[in-house]
Amino acid sequence: MDKYLLLILSAFLFSSEFIFTKLYGDKNGSHYRSAVNFSLVSSTLSLTILLLCNGFTVKFTWFSVLMAGALAVVHLLANLISIKAVSLGSMAIYTLFMMLGGMIVPFIVGAMFLNEEVKIVYIIATLILVVALVLPIFDKNERKGGAKKTFLIFLSLCILLFFLNGVNGTIGKLHQINEAQAVNTLDFLTIKYLWKTSFSFVLFLSYRSKDENKWRGLVQKNSLLNGLGYAVVHIAATLLQLYCALTVDACLMFPLVTGGTLIFTPILARILFKEKINAFVATEIAVSFVATVLFVF
Repeated sequence: MDKYLLLILSAFLFSSEFIFTKLYGDKNGSHYRSAVNFSLVSSTLSLTILLLCNGFTVKFTWFSVLMAGALAVVHLLANLISIKAVSLGSMAIYTLFMMLGGMIVPFIVGAMFLNEEVKIVYIIATLILVVALVLPIFDKNERKGGAKKTFLIFLSLCILLFFLNGVNGTIGKLHQINEAQAVNTLDFLTIKYLWKTSFSFVLFLSYRSKDENKWRGLVQKNSLLNGLGYAVVHIAATLLQLYCALTVDACLMFPLVTGGTLIFTPILARILFKEKINAFVATEIAVSFVATVLFVF
C-alpha cells in the first residue's frame, strides 16, 4: 500500500487513541490512581497482543532495549498527564499541543541532525499546519466556565505533552534508521511494552487506595473495553508509523500524520461526544486538508 495512505491511516488511528483516553477519563475520573490503572490495563493488553502476534518470541539488542525503555518512560508520562489534561480542557487544544509537538520536534531533528531533504513545499505546508493548530486558542468558547487557575494548569500540562509527544516520535525515528543495531519493528514495540507494563505495575503497587481490593478497578468492564480499544489502535498506529519511518523522512512523515489527525479528531469528537464543529474547528479541518495535500505532492 502507498506510504501516504499508510500514514493517513495511522493518523486516523491516533485520533481514535485520543477518543479512548477521553472515554476512560469521563467514566473513571482524572486522578492519579485512575491514570495509573488505565496505563497498566492498556499496557498489559498491548503486551499480550504483541506477544501473540510475535509467537511469544522476542529478539533483543542493547540498543533496542535502551531505546524502548526511553520510549516507554515518555509514553507512560504522556498517558498519566493526558488523563488529567482532557478533564480540564477541550480536546481541540489538547490535540493542538500533542500534534504540534509531534510535528515540530521530529521535523527540527530531521532537518538539523539527520540531513533530511527539506523541500520548500514541506515548509509551506508545515506553516499552514501551525496556523491550523493555533486556531482553537482564539476561540473564547474553549475557556468558558473554567477558572483562570484551571486553564493555566491545563495549559502547563499541554506544554509538557508538546515535548513528550515530540520526543516520542523522535526516539522511534532514531531507532528505526539505525538498522544495524535495531531489532525489527514488532520486536521493538514488544520490548517497549515489556518496559511500560513493568513501570505501570510498580506505580500501581506504590499508591494507596481506600478500596480494600484496588485490583477491582483493573477488571471493570469500562476499564477493559477502553484499555483494549486504546491498545489495538495504538499498536496499529505505531506499527504503521515505525514501518514508514524506515523509508520516509521525519520532515514529511510527522507533519503528514499531524494534518490527518487534525482532520479526524474533531470529526470523531462530533460523532461520539456531540462536540460542535464551529467556525474555528471547520477552518482548522479545511486548512489541515490543504496542508496534507501539499505534503503528498
